[in-house]
Amino acid sequence: MDKTLRSLITPQKLRKLAGERSYGRGVDYQENGHVWKIVTRTHSISAKVSGTQTYRVKIWYDKRLDDLDYFCSCPVGEDGDFCKHLVAAGLEWISEKSDGDNRYTSPAVDIPQWLAGLEKERLINIILDHADEHDEFYDWLELQVTISPAHGKLDLSRIKKLLKQAITIRGFVDYANTYEYSLRVENAIESLAQLLEADYAREVVELAEYAVTRLETFLHNINDSDDFMSDIVSNLAELHHEACRQARPDPKALARRLFVWETTSDWDFFRDSGNIYADVLGEKGLREYRRLIEREWKKVPILSPDMDRTHFDHKRNRITAMITSLAQHEGDKDLLLEIKKRDLSQPHNFLEIAKIHLETGKIDQAISWARQGLTAFPDSRGEQLVDFLVETHLEQGDHEEALDLAWKNFCKRPSMDRFSILKSAVHTSSSWPSWREKAIAHVRKVLKEQLSQKKSYAWQYTPDSSLLVEMLLSESNTEAAWQEALATGCSRSLWMRLARLRAKNHPEDFLRVYQQEIELTLRHTNTDAYQRAVDLLEKISGPMIETKGKHAFTAYVATIREANKRRRNFIALLDRKEWV
Repeated sequence: MDKTLRSLITPQKLRKLAGERSYGRGVDYQENGHVWKIVTRTHSISAKVSGTQTYRVKIWYDKRLDDLDYFCSCPVGEDGDFCKHLVAAGLEWISEKSDGDNRYTSPAVDIPQWLAGLEKERLINIILDHADEHDEFYDWLELQVTISPAHGKLDLSRIKKLLKQAITIRGFVDYANTYEYSLRVENAIESLAQLLEADYAREVVELAEYAVTRLETFLHNINDSDDFMSDIVSNLAELHHEACRQARPDPKALARRLFVWETTSDWDFFRDSGNIYADVLGEKGLREYRRLIEREWKKVPILSPDMDRTHFDHKRNRITAMITSLAQHEGDKDLLLEIKKRDLSQPHNFLEIAKIHLETGKIDQAISWARQGLTAFPDSRGEQLVDFLVETHLEQGDHEEALDLAWKNFCKRPSMDRFSILKSAVHTSSSWPSWREKAIAHVRKVLKEQLSQKKSYAWQYTPDSSLLVEMLLSESNTEAAWQEALATGCSRSLWMRLARLRAKNHPEDFLRVYQQEIELTLRHTNTDAYQRAVDLLEKISGPMIETKGKHAFTAYVATIREANKRRRNFIALLDRKEWV
């Protein structure tokens, strides 16, 4: 067993990599027997950890980093974070090492040495016996033989048959078997990479396209929640591009094939082909590619603002994305304008049209299109259009128009975004205080009207001072914000923010708000709520001890413990804290 692993995989290291919350959960997983099938190799350990699903984890020593690297197939692990499953596996491995339990150890050094000492005939028999019992391994061996230079001329039909066997799914591949399926396909795709290295570029183009066709058919029949197939699809596309770059197939024929895949694929095969394959298509291929796109684009109907576009039009979106990419690549502003004008069912396109006109110095047209969009979408969807108009008017020195627009926008539907726009529209800092008070007075008036209205249903939203509190905090008026919150209430997150701002000079307010938050948090019975409650307790420990003495904090924790004594997971989290 490698000393590097023994020195690097320690509880302290695992805690540092994972953070307190994930480390605590990992401890629970390890203690409750969620880790199994640990395998130790020279520079790595791997295991399976059962959670919501069964996840594969691996921790290894990376010489380039001179540190640990890691992987877990869970969503958190795939984002690059050191998750609770990795913690659990690491702790279980440490436990087995300290117990002297070597049942799971698989010393990789001994196996190659043993194999190297075998007679060739016995080694061949071992491989063939294994192939007889494992069809996928047999298929892989056959594929390796078929692509071997020693095998003679390439038999493309035979290779296609073997690719078909690797990719074909009979029935449905569930989550538990997806990883094994992805390995099978990955091995088959890697054989094409071997062929490319052996100067079979033209053959690889044909084989890669065949593989794409097969994958397109069967990817619907797999639960790829962990996105194992995404990397394989991406690698296959890159392999095809490189093969085309080397083989230089007929550019017009290639353009037609790429166009068909890009417009019909459910899995984004060959997305943005015009840009990616520009080096292969050349002038002739790109001209053909553009002709095909423009032919389809002419069939796309015009959408006006009064047309409800709630459904997802896959074909329209795909061809729009293709022609947009083409226009951007060629820097064709006129074509971009035509594209945006084809769909006026969304305020965003009015904004994009206005921006294009602004970039080309057509100020009046930019303002006109933005105002048309605002007329078509007077609700919150037009927020960015207001922002654009205010900014444009200010840049043109039309401060009165900018301020009038910003004020009307704020009065129509007060919000923090609109408050910020209003502030940006005020020309001089000396006039801002009067506009700020005017805005605050308007919000108070609206709130008063809302509070006077009776709720028709118990579940309806109860108005509070959250917006006023945010506005005052943005102006650094913490005391006024606090008074507004006391008078009419605000959101929990704002109460917490106010408490933190008042902690230094008003610790009693800080403690009261945080204790209330702990109580509200513990109304939920789940691990996240328990961990949050413990985190909040830790944050108030210092201020409470400093303000009321250690006995007060100890008594408070005891009260919390007593009230939640039946929640074993919460009590376990409490017990890990040194201040308990």
